Amino acid sequence: MSEFSIEEIIEGIRKQDNNVLEYVYNKYYPTIHNFVVLNQGSSDDAKDIFQESIIVIFKKIKSDKRFLINSSFKTFLYSVSRHLWLNQLRNRKIADTNIRDQQKFIELQEEPFKIENHDLRRSLYQKH
Repeated sequence: MSEFSIEEIIEGIRKQDNNVLEYVYNKYYPTIHNFVVLNQGSSDDAKDIFQESIIVIFKKIKSDKRFLINSSFKTFLYSVSRHLWLNQLRNRKIADTNIRDQQKFIELQEEPFKIENHDLRRSLYQKH
């Protein structure tokens, strides 16, 4: 499997390139899985959070043609996934005060991380 630069990953997600999406999954899913499972989640939760994170990033990339990430893609993906998982814990009324991180992350200042278009989510999920 070849390596992709951050620019290639962003463009691949924008174009829904299967090779890039497979690369992202194979390279970064284990990190997200470990985070969710270490923080009171299941493997199914980890799959859902990973999918939601990719969809959120896809929507952000599609809505902003000049989208840039000021960190590594891994850090950005982890940050989005972390944000979504913490929201999930709060929705489940589970305390998130003892979160165990194994990866550096960035605090996300805005709330572009809500998935409003469930059809987009469903179609991406079914496609990949």
